[in-house]
Amino acid sequence: MSMTRSLSDISFKTGLIPEFVQTLICQTIKCVYVQSLTEDVNDVRNQPLTS
Repeated sequence: MSMTRSLSDISFKTGLIPEFVQTLICQTIKCVYVQSLTEDVNDVRNQPLTS
């Protein structure tokens, strides 16, 4: 998460990206990250233990 924080710090300093756009991007990154995590967990659960 430190990467996204530094990205937002840079854009805050430059003032090129509006705050709401940054928030939107951060939320999207978090959603995608969480989704991929839960998909990984589901894949592990769906695999038969005997394999």
